Amino acid sequence: MKEKEIRHPGVVTQVTPEYIEVEFITESACVQCHARGVCGAADSEKGSVQVRNRLAYDYSIGDRVDIVLKKYLGMRAVVVCYVIPLVLILVLLLSLQNVTWGELVQGAVCLGVLALYYLGILVFRDRIEKSYEFVIEPENR
Repeated sequence: MKEKEIRHPGVVTQVTPEYIEVEFITESACVQCHARGVCGAADSEKGSVQVRNRLAYDYSIGDRVDIVLKKYLGMRAVVVCYVIPLVLILVLLLSLQNVTWGELVQGAVCLGVLALYYLGILVFRDRIEKSYEFVIEPENR
């Protein structure tokens, strides 16, 4: 596996001319631990992703594939969804301390700005989605 890629094994569940839907299981690091049955922290979740069929992939339902995403795109998603909102809230909280408004108003302003930020992500989700391109490859054995 290449270090600059994020890979998940999956199974093709639907094939259309536009998209191929692949179902995969994400596992936490706890799943690999020998004590997972004792601590109860182990978890895994099913997920699915639609991959554009622009390369005319020749897959059918039930085929085992690897879903590949460039690692820098994963890091970009973390920055957009978590880091920027955190910095935004911290900057607002620190800058609004000098204003004579009460803490309740300052908190409401921070939450309002955060809501507008995520609303902006929602409005531009089609444009953002195009920059995150998943690729599927035959499963490595």
